[in-house]
Amino acid sequence: MPLKRMLVCLGGLGYEVTAENIAVQLAQAAQAEVILLTVVPPIDLDYPEARHVSENWEHLADTNTLTGKSLRQGLETARAAGLQASVKVRNGNVLEEILAEVEGGNYDLLCMGSPYSSHALRQYYTPNITAEIAETDLVPVLTARFTREK
Repeated sequence: MPLKRMLVCLGGLGYEVTAENIAVQLAQAAQAEVILLTVVPPIDLDYPEARHVSENWEHLADTNTLTGKSLRQGLETARAAGLQASVKVRNGNVLEEILAEVEGGNYDLLCMGSPYSSHALRQYYTPNITAEIAETDLVPVLTARFTREK
């Protein structure tokens, strides 16, 4: 099965960087199109960055938020590799929005970071989105743990 269209999920916290870099290498070898997706969830904690993201989700890549910077960096990386790349931002429940994008986007591969890269307490009480997506069997999933350079 040829690799023509790849979806790379970005959360903006950096845990997806390894998967993103592998995805760009694969896309470059196959000359596949790369779509960078981020989902803006409903605000569960009211702080300035979350409000800014929520209020500007439709043009998030143009903001100076962590997620906006991550989207721009991902675009730069993919385009520097000579790839056709674009950004897609969805708003809502993260799992539901990724599944909806996968179902409607005709993707050959989904690339996601691993929550096991995180050392935050949040990983113990939030869903493992990567595992839940992989269990659906809608599309092949590439996942990779992020390791900080020393």
